Amino acid sequence: MLDHIYSSPVLDSLVQNTTVYIAGWVVRKVLKSLTCDICRTCLVTVELPEDFADAYHLLTLKNNGGLVVPSAGCVKVLLAAEKAVRSLLNVHRAANKVTTQQVVRAVCTAVGAEDIFQLGEHITDTQYGIDNHHYSLMRLIVHVFITLRQHHIAKLHNLRMHASSVRSKLTKTILFKGQ
Repeated sequence: MLDHIYSSPVLDSLVQNTTVYIAGWVVRKVLKSLTCDICRTCLVTVELPEDFADAYHLLTLKNNGGLVVPSAGCVKVLLAAEKAVRSLLNVHRAANKVTTQQVVRAVCTAVGAEDIFQLGEHITDTQYGIDNHHYSLMRLIVHVFITLRQHHIAKLHNLRMHASSVRSKLTKTILFKGQ
């Protein structure tokens, strides 16, 4: 059984490249709201991670020096979030219901307690009960990503809903012939 919904390695690579590119934007937004310096440094990287070297291809092509290169942990979180969004859209296709809590729950289940951000002792230093910076980072990254992704879901839903109207099919005829 494959890890993703796709059966083609080309489509899987395309989704990974797009997710890494979007991860840079998400990290830039998240960095504005973080105050912990250790957490800020674990979100970005200078060198490309070996795990996702092929997934950084689009980012390296588009980078003229101003893009943020996300760490491997951010990429893992966003790939899990994208997988959760796609599976939730398959379940709730008619209503297009994808909530942030559903995706956060799926990502926390998929990633678990694995130290993907390489925080080390910082996790135990910031652990107050059940909440620590590891899970706070995951929730914050997923929240920013889902906010962006919901705009795309709404756009696709509107295109699907209005694609069958006569005016959208015959736009040129209506505009140029006055019908």
